[in-house]
Amino acid sequence: MKKYLIWYYVLALIIFADIVAFVLSASTCISYKGLAADSRGNIYIGEEYHIKVYDSHGEFVRCLSANTNRGYSFTIKDDSIIEFASSDVIIMDLFGEIMKEYDDSDYSHYMNYINPRSYTASDGTKYVMENHLLREKVYKISPSSDRELIFEMPMYSYVVRLLMVFAALNMVIIIPIFIIKGVKKQLKKMK
Repeated sequence: MKKYLIWYYVLALIIFADIVAFVLSASTCISYKGLAADSRGNIYIGEEYHIKVYDSHGEFVRCLSANTNRGYSFTIKDDSIIEFASSDVIIMDLFGEIMKEYDDSDYSHYMNYINPRSYTASDGTKYVMENHLLREKVYKISPSSDRELIFEMPMYSYVVRLLMVFAALNMVIIIPIFIIKGVKKQLKKMK
């Protein structure tokens, strides 16, 4: 009996950890929407409802609204931010002021510029977002192939992301095992 009681406490603890992970995920970014850079070397990293701007050394500069509550993608062309959300195209200056907005269900002419994991600036500098053990990092790769880390997912966001992965594994693997064991135990009692 004590053995099963301990397992139920473990299950309760796992479910509690899952709930904590889901609550914490609302307060931080665990999923990035893209990457771009302007002519000054500032990098723009898309998050859930906004785009964060960092200077060429990875220091935070400002936060811009994503102007949508839906999924979006964006790029920078001629020092203008071009944001795509469903069939909406929003063109903003580098400070987030909307210059033009229109409906264009066929924005295929912009598709060459959109790649959420890498961006090549007009001077040939390439910016690449890589995932290292679930932690996002952005590297600046110069035309001479020098590689410099300029952004790293904040530790808090990284820990929350790891908790979310743990929670997902719990929901898919561990909790069903507990349920199956409980059902088997009840079936044995019924016999």
